[in-house]
Amino acid sequence: MKTTIIYRRSLPHIQPKNGTFFVTFRLKMHIPEHIKKKIQKAYLGKKDDRSAPGWSAYAEHFREFDNFLDFTRTGPHYLSDTEISEMIKESFHYRDGKEYELVCYTIMSNHVHMVIAKTSRYLFKIMHSLKRYTGYLANKILGREGPFWQSEYYDHLIRNEDDFYYHVKYTIENPVKAKLVTSWEDWTYTYLSEKYKKVGPIANRTI
Repeated sequence: MKTTIIYRRSLPHIQPKNGTFFVTFRLKMHIPEHIKKKIQKAYLGKKDDRSAPGWSAYAEHFREFDNFLDFTRTGPHYLSDTEISEMIKESFHYRDGKEYELVCYTIMSNHVHMVIAKTSRYLFKIMHSLKRYTGYLANKILGREGPFWQSEYYDHLIRNEDDFYYHVKYTIENPVKAKLVTSWEDWTYTYLSEKYKKVGPIANRTI
């Protein structure tokens, strides 16, 4: 697998074709500076192997960033709009089998987590197309103008089985962590491919 490093806004993104990725992207919104600095610092120093030095610091800072998104009461929370969430869901599934294999996703009120595999082109191209299309349609639904999604997103190249199931579980259990439901299956906009429901001991993986 050829390693390709893409730099966006000074953050490195390791994005080989045919890769497996955990991706988080969010609405255009204000993030407190101390939270922003921590996730950027962790991201720049992160390791792609969960067993490598530096992983625990990255995971800790990323969880802090994600907790802010889960529990902040400040807006916007456009993804709570059912019409917008349905449109994003359809966009994810439309690309399944064309640009990637869709493993799982969770659509929260202000951000999205997803795991995709077997990418047919570079991730930054997939994300640019996906965010541009969904942002355009969401703005039409809302009758607004301006950026819908934050331009930057956070991605992690998954390299082994433990890493894979860690991020699958992290993704699908986000609504549980946010205390919105007691089981991930109860959240309307959480999806896990039937293929992976049958193949890995997800319930036994530690987040």
